[in-house]
Amino acid sequence: MEQSLAEVPKDTLTLMRSARIEPPELSDGSVRVTMGYGYGDEVNPETLLPGSEYAVPVHERTEARHAPPTKAGFLLGPVLEHASELGPTMAASIRIALRSGGRMPRIT
Repeated sequence: MEQSLAEVPKDTLTLMRSARIEPPELSDGSVRVTMGYGYGDEVNPETLLPGSEYAVPVHERTEARHAPPTKAGFLLGPVLEHASELGPTMAASIRIALRSGGRMPRIT
């Protein structure tokens, strides 16, 4: 998420402030981590739209121009770049959780 926050467009800071990583969920032997943009009550002061209404279009419109280092694909790019690290990170978190009675640590 740190890299994604560096790449998210910051025209109004609405998307940046709407970023979230939800606590990991353990279910049926699998782990799910939800992360993204458009959460909370953040409203764009220019358009008066909540971040939830335009986070996906801003992410997906590759033809839109953004001032570097911001860009379209600001979430997917970092996730794909760090995909090989996600499994080991989650496995370590699960081991810690099991040792501490099932409480999952916050993943950043």
